[in-house]
Amino acid sequence: MFFCLEAAGTTLTVTPTDPSFAIETRDLTLVWKYTLDGSVAFAQFLNITGGGSGERIARQLSQGGSVNVDTKYQDRFTVVITGSQASLKIRGVQRSDQGKYQFTLSPTGPGVILHEVEVIVQALANFTNVSSDAILLEGQDLQLFCIASGKPDPNITWVRISPSGIVSDVSHRRTTLDFKNINWTETGTYRCIANNGVEDPVSHTISVTVLFSPNAHPQDKYYVGRQKSVSLDCMVDGYPIPTITWTPCNAQENVCDQSMLNISKVQNDGVYTCTAKNSLGNDSASTSLVIGAKVINLTLTITNKECNDYDQSFWQKLKEAILALFPDSSDLEVRYIGHSCGSLIVELALEFASIVSEASVVNTLRTAATNNNFGEFAVNASSIQGIAVDESPSTPPTGKTTGRSSDGMV
Repeated sequence: MFFCLEAAGTTLTVTPTDPSFAIETRDLTLVWKYTLDGSVAFAQFLNITGGGSGERIARQLSQGGSVNVDTKYQDRFTVVITGSQASLKIRGVQRSDQGKYQFTLSPTGPGVILHEVEVIVQALANFTNVSSDAILLEGQDLQLFCIASGKPDPNITWVRISPSGIVSDVSHRRTTLDFKNINWTETGTYRCIANNGVEDPVSHTISVTVLFSPNAHPQDKYYVGRQKSVSLDCMVDGYPIPTITWTPCNAQENVCDQSMLNISKVQNDGVYTCTAKNSLGNDSASTSLVIGAKVINLTLTITNKECNDYDQSFWQKLKEAILALFPDSSDLEVRYIGHSCGSLIVELALEFASIVSEASVVNTLRTAATNNNFGEFAVNASSIQGIAVDESPSTPPTGKTTGRSSDGMV
């Protein structure tokens, strides 16, 4: 409320914001500025929160005279009144200070000033009771809580913080966060945030650690070229952090207790088992190591031919015989690597559109050899084997040859 009976130069020029907001425990100063017709004859501050005539805080009977502050208010209230402004300062604001305050001034000349302002006391959000970090077994129940006070009452919001620091909303707005039959994937950092609109929100962070037995899940299958190197990877979940063991594994040649098993110069297909173990249990899973690629390099022995029978026509007929054995592989290419004597030993490469296992190709060719399905060629089934080849396939000779020398030249 504002009232000013103006006479000549008596008028208010500045008043406090109404309502004025104060924060608990901090200081609040209310200021009025004015011009007067004459000087101050009488001024006072009243607490009119309870209605009626109010309760006097302080008064001054003349300009320059002393300001008398009521005993009840002397500890925390300071009043200053001059010929141009008056101020009411409340030190260490308390919630009980909320209410209405009235300033009255009568000058020596005509006129009077009367103004009221409402003070609303707010309190910063503050946690009064919060959960500590939690460690529990998978499958147990857990309740996290964050209890906060403030004026107005704070709202509580929960968020989850990823290991990389990304904050995701848990979409939960209560003082408690409940986990029923907790899963290990719920391990993480949770933050409760209390916000009542008074300055910045406050937050509290809680770490949740779920203990669980290991889960081992290596890749189902690895393809690797003959005599090439490969790394088998066993992905493991579990806490406490599990130990890992690979079998079969030669500890003198390989590191057998890491998630990665490195194998050099692979000679055979095989099955490798990864076992993960911690204090809560163990788990094993296997992966298949298969010699295979898009290009399968082979050697075979043709028993009804001699070295001097080998020419371009020979090669073309052999290609056609092999292509006929793989009718479903329309993109198959058969390429020449080399040949040598001893009957007639041919090295060749079969290039498929996708990765195939060496064993399946060898088995197909051996079955064909056993059943005499190589056309005019008699092939020793047991001679069909995968080989390792470092160099690129060569171009087959165009004329008859007498074999290959030790340096590989025809």
